Amino acid sequence: MSVRKSIKDFLRENQKDISKLLSLTLNQTKEQLFANPEYKLNESELETLDSLIKQRNDGKPFAYLKGSQGFYDL
Repeated sequence: MSVRKSIKDFLRENQKDISKLLSLTLNQTKEQLFANPEYKLNESELETLDSLIKQRNDGKPFAYLKGSQGFYDL
């Protein structure tokens, strides 16, 4: 499965998670992501995002992917 197909499939099913995974991949806040919607991911970032998507699809909790859990994180 290609990276783009993996991302498209994930987007259809998990619209809330994608902003979190992009934020984690790029080390940016959600607000920073939305402020720069035309940013193009480089190959390394695409690979990281694809890996995170696959792990999330396998049921791994987001807190495990992030390496921490927020106290009042929504």
